[in-house]
Amino acid sequence: MPFEWDPDKREGNLLKHGVDFLDAERVDWERTNERTVAQRGETRVIAYAFIAFRLHVIVYTIRGDNKRIISMRKRTPGRLNAMLAKGERYVIANTPAGKRLVIIPSPEEGAAIDAAIASDPDAVELTDEEFKGLRPASETSPDIVEWSRAVQARRARESRAAQG
Repeated sequence: MPFEWDPDKREGNLLKHGVDFLDAERVDWERTNERTVAQRGETRVIAYAFIAFRLHVIVYTIRGDNKRIISMRKRTPGRLNAMLAKGERYVIANTPAGKRLVIIPSPEEGAAIDAAIASDPDAVELTDEEFKGLRPASETSPDIVEWSRAVQARRARESRAAQG
């Protein structure tokens, strides 16, 4: 995996946001949009990505040769609607049957997500202007996209082998 993290930060993120940093392996990085922002004295990458048909925000930074995950969390419908309205092909999750599917949080879940975001200083929220500057990860982080393709190919092979 091209990512690293602080084990205590991973545990805290799992408790606060219900998302495990290990889930970075489940992201379809080819359909991810990113941009960089300056925060807390360093450049951070903010990635809007789908994990299992749900929109997530992943915050990571590059330290030397390492990509260090800082935060991963679900995202509420407001930003999802803005992404879908842009019509970007990178933000649509597809089922194996090729149908578009996006899981939108209930109002109660959305309120819980917003509360967790508000309590986390590492949960970066982009301004509307910053949001307009999102770019496909294939342009901004091609190494992660290549790694993601390799993971998906490995999983496909494992699935075929398990099916007989």
